Amino acid sequence: MKQFLGPIYLSLAASIWGGVYVVSKVALEYLPALELIWFRYMLALFTMVALGLVKGVSWKISKKTWFYVVCVGFIGYFISIWAQFAYYLKSL
Repeated sequence: MKQFLGPIYLSLAASIWGGVYVVSKVALEYLPALELIWFRYMLALFTMVALGLVKGVSWKISKKTWFYVVCVGFIGYFISIWAQFAYYLKSL
């Protein structure tokens, strides 16, 4: 069974990644882009904390690493997703 976990996880990740845009298209008809981003953040935070608690994950991050974590989160996720949503809304 372990030999199939990699392909299963890869397929799941690809499905979720691809589904994000379909769901976002529908959700943006009802929610502003910024609210949708915050909703996604809260959903992701809840899911990560729940899975982390179940699996007993250590939450320790060194102080010098926090800067990079915040930069990647803000630029790599928040700005990029907001820009995609704003572009989509502009094209409607």
